[in-house]
Amino acid sequence: QAILVKATMCKEMQCAELPFLSVGSTSSRVPLATFCASSLDVDEREALEKAFRKRLGSAAGKLQPGETQERSNDHGKICCLRSESSGDLFALVFTPCLEYPPERAARLLAEAVALVTSAEAAEVEDGGLSEPLRPLLQDLLARYESAAPSEEGDCVGAAA
Repeated sequence: QAILVKATMCKEMQCAELPFLSVGSTSSRVPLATFCASSLDVDEREALEKAFRKRLGSAAGKLQPGETQERSNDHGKICCLRSESSGDLFALVFTPCLEYPPERAARLLAEAVALVTSAEAAEVEDGGLSEPLRPLLQDLLARYESAAPSEEGDCVGAAA
């Protein structure tokens, strides 16, 4: 299933390098905290949320605790992490930049999982941590966006 997010040139279009981040529980299959950049339209956001829910539902069977995975297509790259300690938390970040370093994405996801863990996510309803953690998730993404893959921005669709 294709994600609708349009790949753009990072620098010229000033796109968000990391416009979507979500963390959820693999046991309850519920998203706990999601950050979505305002640059995404409703269809793009819904497509990413649907992709997250699909991967969240299958994460326990496909990923070992601490394991990461990435998938790329014409629209960009999705990087995922199943938490190492309990394996109950699953995080996903989307970037239109195919060259975004997977090691950096894994560190970002581990920090996002730590934020949700520290917020005592055990008894949270669907999306219940999105608003309380929004400033922290936004700051986290800003930190990881600041080290773009290159000055030119190796995003999908960038002019050669």
